[in-house]
Amino acid sequence: MKLSGSRTMFIFDDTQRGPGRRGDGISRIQLMRPVARGSAQHHRPDEIVYRPFKQVVEEHFTVLRFLGFPKDGGDDWSQRTLPDYAFFIGNTGQENWEYAVMLANETGRDLYITVPIGANDEYLEKFALLMRYGSDGREPYRGPTADPIYPPLNPNLRIYVEMDNEIWNWAFETTQVAQRLTKAEHDRGSPIWKVIDFDGQAGDPTGIKAVRRWHAVRTVQVSNAFRRVLGDDAMGSRVRALMEYQYDNYQDTALSSLDFIDGYYNNRSTTNVSNPNPVSHYVWGAGGAAYYGLENRTGQQSHTLFRDAGFEVTSIEDKTSRFRPSGTAWTFEGQAGLVRPEGEKHIDGLDNLPTPTSGKQAAFLLGKGSISQEVRFAKRGTYALAFNAAGSGEGWPGYQRFDILLDGRKVSPRDQVDYRVSPRTALLGGWSRNINSLDEQWGSAVFHIDEPGLHTISFVARGEAVDYLLIDNVRIASADAIMTSGFHKGEAQGQEGEPDLAYQLETQAKYARAFGLQVVAYESGWSLGGDFHQVPLQNWCKLEDPRATGINDLAIRLWDQSGSFLTVWGVYEYWPTHDFAGAGSYAIMRSFDGATRRLRTEPSYGRSLPTTLRLDDADWSHSAEMSQPWWRRYIPWLNDPTDQWHAWMLIAPTTGTYSFRMQGGGSGRLVVEVDGEPIGELSSLEQAGRATLSAKLTKGAHAVRAIMVGSELELDHIEVSAGQDGH
Repeated sequence: MKLSGSRTMFIFDDTQRGPGRRGDGISRIQLMRPVARGSAQHHRPDEIVYRPFKQVVEEHFTVLRFLGFPKDGGDDWSQRTLPDYAFFIGNTGQENWEYAVMLANETGRDLYITVPIGANDEYLEKFALLMRYGSDGREPYRGPTADPIYPPLNPNLRIYVEMDNEIWNWAFETTQVAQRLTKAEHDRGSPIWKVIDFDGQAGDPTGIKAVRRWHAVRTVQVSNAFRRVLGDDAMGSRVRALMEYQYDNYQDTALSSLDFIDGYYNNRSTTNVSNPNPVSHYVWGAGGAAYYGLENRTGQQSHTLFRDAGFEVTSIEDKTSRFRPSGTAWTFEGQAGLVRPEGEKHIDGLDNLPTPTSGKQAAFLLGKGSISQEVRFAKRGTYALAFNAAGSGEGWPGYQRFDILLDGRKVSPRDQVDYRVSPRTALLGGWSRNINSLDEQWGSAVFHIDEPGLHTISFVARGEAVDYLLIDNVRIASADAIMTSGFHKGEAQGQEGEPDLAYQLETQAKYARAFGLQVVAYESGWSLGGDFHQVPLQNWCKLEDPRATGINDLAIRLWDQSGSFLTVWGVYEYWPTHDFAGAGSYAIMRSFDGATRRLRTEPSYGRSLPTTLRLDDADWSHSAEMSQPWWRRYIPWLNDPTDQWHAWMLIAPTTGTYSFRMQGGGSGRLVVEVDGEPIGELSSLEQAGRATLSAKLTKGAHAVRAIMVGSELELDHIEVSAGQDGH
């Protein structure tokens, strides 16, 4: 059976299972997906995942990250999606863990899982058991089983485990659930809240600091659950708990989490637990998203321009429209013209009119009207139209259907993430996009100009809807302009970012490295257009332009140079979903493949040893006073003893033993950590001046942190030099 289109409905009327019986249904119907586009062979009934997708995973990636969006937090094990459901994520928004494990096993890829934010202690325990022993489809086994119905994760594969996703993003229900759960602990005065507020600095129980501390407690509990089930030896080597934060410590998400774990669970300045451990005992990796953009994100250029791009040359009266105006570079035919709303929502049959944003006027198309203009292309190259457009937003599709033509040839977009030409009419719209706003920017399909000179661009209404199309601010966007513009901040939703990608990656890495954690980016990569405003040309540049390979290669090198370990590529597409078989041929995918075939670039972010470390040039510093309300800092008897630390990133040029000599004065408690592990504790800086601490460092990236408790301590600097072994 050959079908066209994306949706097909089968209707069976007057069915019967036996003589004289009618309408009692049919059974044993199987609809089997071909193993590849155009193939006569279909998948086996027991295959869960599309073979071409598995092939892409096997050939190009090492880790699979699973992300669900559980409704109401997904607190109970019984709420999870069971393997008798057809999909990886069920109606509850929770993952189907058995399917995830089978996919990881079949592809031989490590598994990165996000635990539902509301998961209770029973859930955490059963989750770890399922990973170690498998399940019967409902409950995990409690020990090795000869023939498990659903197998455990293969013992040669790693488990990266994170307590849900972006528990700082207030647009996500999961963060709001975390906020409610944090406040509930506060309102009950529970033991958990006493941990969260152990130093009296948690603040508002609905604020980000308290929520991040609650999230840190749950991360420790996830880590402990896996430790109980899989054992101490598995932690770090096989089980890797993660604590992700928002970019460059936005909302203090890195500090609120990592400093809290260190302060409470490691007894940094107060005795809180009987068995203190450093942050790295509970958490293996941490980091932020590592998206990047390009400076000229829209492809703006100055050599090929429309005349009267904003339809302002021929001025008409306020709150009126005019068919087929003259005196403009545009040619108007049929039911096409200009409109000047000036706040009026209904003019001459144009209803629910949006306001032009690039001027006072816009062009309109009704019925089968059209507008066109000859444009002189100055250079050969790859281009697309960029334009603002809107309809009434009423009914479907909410605008008059139309096509875009180049010299009479259709360049209408299939949608705004697909750069191919539509087999039907141009398609506008998409998640979180407003059809009734001229703020919205759209793009045509991508086209190539081989011969510079005059070419005719047309917008042609198709008369397939009782609606209008407004067009404004029409431009020519250039692939060359995008691809030669250099790195800029990423465009993921909510990302402020940093135009200097190297600086962004280094600043994000320091928070994890300071506590001896591996740097892991939970999302990363090319992000032009962000979550909701991509246009076809941006995706053509990413997938088809060979320069994208080099751009992404450079991003990977900068990532390596920051001293980072693992980056998860996504959430945006790196090959078109209509071409799994050809996934490896696309530009960004070629970059990934190249990275797996060469040695990683050596890290360079940090001070090369030997060096002198001074407080005023530490990479990250924090003191307890910084966390207190400003007024408390000026009332001595309300202040706790000074609790401060300073961290520096280091680069060891060779493997060897290095010495650390502290210079300063005063008494108190000084702990020196290298890569999150203490190498010595001193009670005075006079003692430090006479004592030398040492640590064995491998060649590469490291971090040292000096922790000072006591108001009399005055650390001036730390001298780091080669040790006695001559290295």
